[in-house]
Amino acid sequence: MGAAKADWRRRRRSYRPWLPEPGQHLVIDWGRRGRLHMFCAVLAWSRYRFVRFGSDETLKTTLALLAESSRSWERWLRRSSAIAWCGVNCPESVRIGDSWADGR
Repeated sequence: MGAAKADWRRRRRSYRPWLPEPGQHLVIDWGRRGRLHMFCAVLAWSRYRFVRFGSDETLKTTLALLAESSRSWERWLRRSSAIAWCGVNCPESVRIGDSWADGR
């Protein structure tokens, strides 16, 4: 039994919590209910949430709401902060590049 336990401990997956640094990670997502579009941005470390409604989910609207969310948390943090990493739940949430080059 001891050998089986030792073998299991050697092969088991180690779980370590993700520890984001303050103000360095931002997660964004769009939600839709009928014709209503909701944008949500969350600073991972503080869980500070920024939620606004937009008319559409285009690149122009997404970048404008990202800029507004940045100004919002700078007031909340009382300092300027540059986000090092911005994550989305799936590639369909934000398309930057050729897929929206036509202004859709």
